[in-house]
Amino acid sequence: MINRVFLIGFRTTGKSTFGKILAESLGLSFFEMDFLIKEQAGQELDQLTKNGTDWVKFREIENEVLGELIKTQNAIISCGGGVGVNDVVEKSSGKTFGQLNREVLENSKDSLIILLTSTDEDIKKRLRGKFIKKKIMPFLNKQNTSLDGQDLVEAQVEDSMEAYKKRRKLYEELADFEIDTSKFKFPERLANINVSIGDPIKHSLSPAMHSIGYKALGIENSNLFIACRVKAEKLEKFIEAVKTIGINGVSVTLPHKQEVMKYLDEIDATAKKIGAVNTILNKAGKLTGYNTDWTGAILALEKKVDLKNKKVAVIGAGGAARAIVFGLVKKGAKAKIFNRTLGKAKGLARDLGGEVGEKDEMGEIRDYDVVINTTSVGMDEDISPLPKDLINKKQIVFDVVYSPKETRLLRDAKEKEAQIVYGYEMLLYQGVEQFKMYTGLNAPVKEMEEVLLNNL
Repeated sequence: MINRVFLIGFRTTGKSTFGKILAESLGLSFFEMDFLIKEQAGQELDQLTKNGTDWVKFREIENEVLGELIKTQNAIISCGGGVGVNDVVEKSSGKTFGQLNREVLENSKDSLIILLTSTDEDIKKRLRGKFIKKKIMPFLNKQNTSLDGQDLVEAQVEDSMEAYKKRRKLYEELADFEIDTSKFKFPERLANINVSIGDPIKHSLSPAMHSIGYKALGIENSNLFIACRVKAEKLEKFIEAVKTIGINGVSVTLPHKQEVMKYLDEIDATAKKIGAVNTILNKAGKLTGYNTDWTGAILALEKKVDLKNKKVAVIGAGGAARAIVFGLVKKGAKAKIFNRTLGKAKGLARDLGGEVGEKDEMGEIRDYDVVINTTSVGMDEDISPLPKDLINKKQIVFDVVYSPKETRLLRDAKEKEAQIVYGYEMLLYQGVEQFKMYTGLNAPVKEMEEVLLNNL
């Protein structure tokens, strides 16, 4: 059971702002460590740390405050930027206070530790704002003391970023999961928190897509969609946190779509059949898994063609292929699966339907109505999973890869005058289904599509 949440991270990543909003929305107590340190020291932090020797006193008080906060129940706690990562040495133990504080946090099994991150550019921008307002924090190198004005501000920013680079890895090691605050605006209050999880997650377009939907419907001041990096070994702890924090919905991306199923209370029959979950709903603490990937792919295809009785070649047999083959079979299409590992293709066909194509049968793809690439081929290199001479103008060619928007396969298809379906369209329509599930409202499709196109 989680009894308290610690928010860690570098300055300006939103620990205090997010902590207050989160605590208020959950009806929990909120504590800000820097305020408690100042209260105990009887002076402002800038005064307490005005020279090197005073850092020891600051860290001593910080360690004492943490020792008290670890005993709290039902609380959200905003930590200072150096709470578990500073290198100030405590004389009697020979350990740094950062090490001592990490031991306290790591030994508290009923605590949740969330790292708030942001892009370097966002952190720099926010730091400049603070320093211009004369809220100078003690990272200034002695050689810079003769500077003033904008030069002083930039020196402060660069010194701060050097400290951040040293601390970043320690933050990541300490945290149960990360929230990227660079892509959202803190709302006035929270009715619903929805998140996208994966590892990596910075590439995710879901926060931008859902957030613009909230704005279009005028509900952005009570709904928040954030991206969370969750490592595989922390997935179970994250699912526990979903209940503790009251997260409303979770959009699941790689590599968690199958592993997450074992931690849910219930799995929708369709998701169970597909064997993957990309959507989780929290209903009064009961977590149910769904799959909207198949819906997204089929809706994107049905804008171009009636799938009933159409011959469809599916390249690949991974998670995306499973969702798409399920949808194709459901719509009455004649799917054939082509994959490098024949056994995996046979397993997919056995579970969901369709036929399996041998390697020497690839040539027959030129006679198919629809061709779908479900692999990642074309994402990082300018290559195609299919020879160009197998494509013709009578076909519809769909590539689930959405970055780049126009893959080599789609460019080849265009040259052959085939109709194409972009990967972002699958992302859009699966997100549209999720939006309805998370909010109970119809999604503003036009606005969501525009933000996807602008971010590709």
